[in-house]
Amino acid sequence: MVEKEGASYALYALDMLVSTYCRKNRAMDAFKLVSEMVNAKGLRPWHSTYKELTSKLLARKRFGEALDVMNLMKNHGYPPYLNPFIAYLSKVGSADDAVTFSKATSVKSLPSTSIFLRLFEAYFKAGRRSEAQDFLSKCPRYIRNHADILNLFCSIKSGDAAETAAVPA
Repeated sequence: MVEKEGASYALYALDMLVSTYCRKNRAMDAFKLVSEMVNAKGLRPWHSTYKELTSKLLARKRFGEALDVMNLMKNHGYPPYLNPFIAYLSKVGSADDAVTFSKATSVKSLPSTSIFLRLFEAYFKAGRRSEAQDFLSKCPRYIRNHADILNLFCSIKSGDAAETAAVPA
């Protein structure tokens, strides 16, 4: 019983430290602290701690470290926190970053089609069509030939053609 309460207090303290570091724009210090506590001390931070840290790292453009946090989450059985990654990639991420992210999210050998679809939609919504096209060219064949992906790209192209035809020259 004492050990459980001790671990609970340690997790609460870690969560508070991470929150404080993040509020003071010291996400890298929070990342180092969490990494050390997980790797050296064997702590299993709360899902909310991981989520806050991921968001703050991506806000500071620390994509690699945020991926490391996602791997820690997966190792502890938590689902990956995708929303901040998709927002980050759609605004500033490269096609290579998107490929790295899609591989990191996979639990099995093949990443989920829904993640690719969400990324493509986010790229289009952000107006980054060339990055979406670059990303598509680097995707596995099963993604490039997936019906939903093909429909998305076709609808975007036909939407462009309709816009061009509607605008008088």
